[in-house]
Amino acid sequence: MSVFSVTAGNQNIANLITSNDWNTIFPNRAQAGHHQGATDDFYSYARFTSAVDKLSEYNVTFSSGPGGQGTSVAVSKTDGTSYTYVITSSSWAGDDYTVDYS
Repeated sequence: MSVFSVTAGNQNIANLITSNDWNTIFPNRAQAGHHQGATDDFYSYARFTSAVDKLSEYNVTFSSGPGGQGTSVAVSKTDGTSYTYVITSSSWAGDDYTVDYS
């Protein structure tokens, strides 16, 4: 298995972990025919890479909530969809922080 820098120029997930690496790390996945009723390989490499691709459509910004109370979490998607949540059980004390998953 190879390890690549997360600051590398090409962040394609296949450059970070290959299908063979995935199968080596996670060999005991419930696949089709599993005695517990699995009908396919839910945790397959293809599904993993699909999830990573979908995640790249999101940006999440953390900031202070209204009036400095709580934490505001703004989720925006590349298609223009956005949601804002306020978590009242915590307070964001720092500067606004955006996570871009692309």
